[in-house]
Amino acid sequence: ARFSPAKARFKIYIIDEVHMLTNPAFNALLKILEEPPPYIIFIFATTDPHKLLPTIISRCQRFDLRKIPTPKILTRLQQIVEKEKISTDKEALTLIAEEAENSMRDGEKILDQTVSYAEGKITEKDVVDILGIVEKRYIFQLTQNILEKNPLANIELINQLLEEGRDPNWLIRGWRKWFRDLVILKMGGNSFLFLSPSEKKEAEKQSSLFTLAQLIHFISPCIFLENIPRFLDISLVINNDNIVRNIARSLDIS
Repeated sequence: ARFSPAKARFKIYIIDEVHMLTNPAFNALLKILEEPPPYIIFIFATTDPHKLLPTIISRCQRFDLRKIPTPKILTRLQQIVEKEKISTDKEALTLIAEEAENSMRDGEKILDQTVSYAEGKITEKDVVDILGIVEKRYIFQLTQNILEKNPLANIELINQLLEEGRDPNWLIRGWRKWFRDLVILKMGGNSFLFLSPSEKKEAEKQSSLFTLAQLIHFISPCIFLENIPRFLDISLVINNDNIVRNIARSLDIS
């Protein structure tokens, strides 16, 4: 930073995840920011701006980037596959857009991985295999078992999915998101949902059979399991006898 650029007008330094810098590094950076040379431009990227020193934030022009809506990610993925002449199912692209979680970079990365993995046309099953997630049909079945007051069937299905090596974190997250969609649908917020026609049909059928209070109640155990620290094996927690009994009791909608 002490030397001016040899050819270009500016020297541009991009520091990603700047909040991870050590205190000595922050202090050294602050010295430069207090009296920056006219040819230096710093670009700081972070997901935790609150961890930065106020003295550094006060010397920066801040831009808060919003998350990208899922429909926009889907549109971009469709443009990519059309340009690259990649054959895909619409359901596969929809699932990729959902799993990107509002990140265009993650969506394109998942698409790239799926293209390398799939043989021929990309299907929803290819995406499921790549990510190790649980298909929506299992989420539908788990919810249907609740309606049929059959908690034992749910415990058996969960054990089956875990034995097949499915991601337990995705199972809990997917189930929680499904209940959230049912709550939104129950309150009449159809325009806020991002569902395929078949998923919307299933959601309308199941939401009509629950009360709003029941749907909100079922979200609680999902949130509890979803917030278990990542260093713990969530599959062991799910299979713990006490947790299983609590889940079984929570599934009683009578």
